[in-house]
Amino acid sequence: MREQVEKLLRANPFEPFAVEVSDTVMFSIPTRDHVLSAKNGLFILGDDELADFIPWAHIRRLSFRDLAAH
Repeated sequence: MREQVEKLLRANPFEPFAVEVSDTVMFSIPTRDHVLSAKNGLFILGDDELADFIPWAHIRRLSFRDLAAH
């Protein structure tokens, strides 16, 4: 999963995506500035400037659904 996320982060142009950790929990990645890829997982910075850490093993899938609803 790490390789897939890092490929999306390098894409030009960048396309917003979401990281799904369960059926009901999804983290939106609207820009490259909202995420930092680390050895053990992702740091996701929200618009409220609070960060969440998601271990790679907890990521179920990446999604390109309509992110405006999240």
